[in-house]
Amino acid sequence: MIRKLLFMLIALCFLLSCGGDDPMIEQPVDPVVPENPNDPDNSEDVKTKKIKTINIEWPNEACFFNIEFLYDKTKKLEKVVYHNSEGNGEKSISYQSDLMTFFDYQQNGNSTDRDTSYIKLDRNGLIENMDGDYGGIISFVYENGFLRKSQYVRDDGSFYMQTEFIYSENNLAQIIDGNSGPFEKPKFHYTKYDNKAYIFPFLIDYDGMMTDDYNFLFHYMGLYGKCSTKLEESVINNYSQFSFSYTFDEDGYPTKIQRKGSKDNDNDYVASINYYE
Repeated sequence: MIRKLLFMLIALCFLLSCGGDDPMIEQPVDPVVPENPNDPDNSEDVKTKKIKTINIEWPNEACFFNIEFLYDKTKKLEKVVYHNSEGNGEKSISYQSDLMTFFDYQQNGNSTDRDTSYIKLDRNGLIENMDGDYGGIISFVYENGFLRKSQYVRDDGSFYMQTEFIYSENNLAQIIDGNSGPFEKPKFHYTKYDNKAYIFPFLIDYDGMMTDDYNFLFHYMGLYGKCSTKLEESVINNYSQFSFSYTFDEDGYPTKIQRKGSKDNDNDYVASINYYE
């Protein structure tokens, strides 16, 4: 019995070692791919949301501004519809490779206004130049994806009314307005909260949040490059100081923003934000 078992083991070893010319088939092994910590797909807890509506009230000014954001199938913003204290309107957006066209419609009472404006884009899809608030063309300069300078261009190619943007730890630290305009030289301080919605509450303004050279809408669309990674806590400029407080949803997106000034309270506002799920 022992001899028979030994013979079978020897025969089995022979067959395994001399199995003909057919190679041994190995099961494929999936390659190990290092995870990118900045890739939202690597975390089940991360959810990307687009803003659906923003409703803003300025209690001390008795005015409001309600905005609805509409996107195409690729999640590009294609239209904003708004209603404010003076009337209503909409801004439609057309995309080309190096150009964006905005078709504006506004109705205030019995008055109707239509306008078309253009933005020249660079190869990274950021604003290269556009018609400025003060007439003429305003151009934008970037560094490492961040907006570093805006400047008006004269007919002879020289620059004037330069505004400089200074950053610290991937957050906007200061704006130095060469024109000594409304920005003056504001300095920004930030919370610990991530800026998941890619917004800039400092730019929420009744008159110019969709039209200024540096405005809330274009900032949200990413046209000025990278945004601050955190939400601002307070802003100090040459003549006033104001702070921001937030309420968040379960995913860490701000659903309510309150701005309060230490001196001039006319610009205090409360903004409510809803998102597409």
